[in-house]
Amino acid sequence: MNKLASIFYLMGQGIPTSDVDIIDRRRVEDSVRKVYSPKKNGWVIRCGKHPDLRDKPERRLPWHVCSSFDEMTKVVIDFYNEIGNNYYVFVHPQREMNKSGNLIIYGDRCVIEAVQGWPEGLSHGKENPLAVYTFCSPSLFVAPLKIEGKHFLTSQELYNLGHQIERRLDYRELSLTEIVVIEFSISNQGEISAHDIHVN
Repeated sequence: MNKLASIFYLMGQGIPTSDVDIIDRRRVEDSVRKVYSPKKNGWVIRCGKHPDLRDKPERRLPWHVCSSFDEMTKVVIDFYNEIGNNYYVFVHPQREMNKSGNLIIYGDRCVIEAVQGWPEGLSHGKENPLAVYTFCSPSLFVAPLKIEGKHFLTSQELYNLGHQIERRLDYRELSLTEIVVIEFSISNQGEISAHDIHVN
């Protein structure tokens, strides 16, 4: 599914995720003004198609992190000049990412790959996980079958990933024969947030 569909799917399941606002291409400055406020970690500006659960993830679309109203407005205008008419620019506050990774679900197995900081390198195959946890499904992630690497996530963080993400997935809308990958992050305060979901 595409990026906007991923976020709306996660919201619909009650899974903590980004609270996104789509910016009106005809009234960019007014739309940005309605949502903008100073944020410690800034704002993320993304692009995506109309939400579609059957649409493949979009590749090579521009995205940017900025902090000021003027920069945000300029970037949104630049993006709308760059992307097609069937795409939207949307914004959300940048999450704090102390730890992050992928939750991979396939058959009766769940695997959690975790790294320090942002998950981008891990998601694009440029960084190896610091830890890999394997669980049998269904599970609240309290008793791993196997741990590879160092024991990087706390027991509470593992439980929260199970309770706040995996247990809330509606598998009727997902293919049980395919691999489901959910990108997640954990803040310094232990708050869980899911960013994206892919069904491969």
